[in-house]
Amino acid sequence: AEGFEGDDFLNSILWGETKDSFDELNNKLMSIEDAAGRNRSAPKFSARTLDIDIVLQIDEDEEILFESDEIEKYTFVSEPLKELLKWKQKNSQEIFIDI
Repeated sequence: AEGFEGDDFLNSILWGETKDSFDELNNKLMSIEDAAGRNRSAPKFSARTLDIDIVLQIDEDEEILFESDEIEKYTFVSEPLKELLKWKQKNSQEIFIDI
């Protein structure tokens, strides 16, 4: 674990498009966490079954609508995000999931 004591965990990042607002998408992501058994009464920095965060939201004009402070605080957030943005710039191929 990085940032707290606990077991190691898998950290990943994905990019997608949605017509949902930030709050609508965040509520859907929280529902997924809850379905996976997330304990919301646990301390903020503790082990959890699933943690899904929105770290960057960009509109169709590439204007930043939301940028998490975790990007600057944690390299385990910023480095994968940099890799994803570089990949997205180089590739027109897109992978879609429906949440």
